[in-house]
Amino acid sequence: MSSNAEFVRTAYTALTTGDMAVVESLLSPDVIWHTRGWGPLTGDYLGKAAVMELVTEFVKITEGSSRAEVETFLEDGNRVVAIMSSIQDKPHYHVSKHVDIWDLKDGMIIEFWGIQADQQAGALAFI
Repeated sequence: MSSNAEFVRTAYTALTTGDMAVVESLLSPDVIWHTRGWGPLTGDYLGKAAVMELVTEFVKITEGSSRAEVETFLEDGNRVVAIMSSIQDKPHYHVSKHVDIWDLKDGMIIEFWGIQADQQAGALAFI
């Protein structure tokens, strides 16, 4: 596995476990984070502070019960596409397929697109 894929695997672990120090160290100061769907966390987050607030809220809502299982990494230079499943136990048990696009530069995340297959079910899992 390449260093970029390992970087993204580290990011998933930090994001789902709420390891805020690691998450913050992976984000470019001017990161752009896009979360698609209909849930309470849907939106575009600009800058490290906004993304850190998003991650904090995600961990709070899921009570740290989320985890990621990556099935495939596809890479082209500094872009990594992950085909993965997210699993959360709280507030409701939910398994969701995702395609996530990670753009990296100088060892940091500069842009992220999170695209959930069943956006409606994903939104309902947070209620």
